[in-house]
Amino acid sequence: MRAQFPGLQLTIPAFGVDVPSNNAAQNAYLSALFDAAQTLDARFIVWFALVDFDALWSGALQEDPVARIWRDTGLYDENLNPRPALDTWQAQLGLPLNKCSA
Repeated sequence: MRAQFPGLQLTIPAFGVDVPSNNAAQNAYLSALFDAAQTLDARFIVWFALVDFDALWSGALQEDPVARIWRDTGLYDENLNPRPALDTWQAQLGLPLNKCSA
């Protein structure tokens, strides 16, 4: 499985990175992550960023190419619009611990 955790395409020309991604790919990645967590009997999953941090990236982070990796990884986009992966996340929160899987 190719890690497609961003909600948008990830391009970092300085490092030759070009990872096609979109909301559907992010949702598929999160579903696979929950499946893997169940197989491994994991007790929790941490999602790094709840909301995209475009403003932080273009402001305080001064568009650092390394920080670009995480800019669009939120379950909400920069305008607080929910991505499909948020539904997957919330559905898992409602399941008993031993029943979690995507």
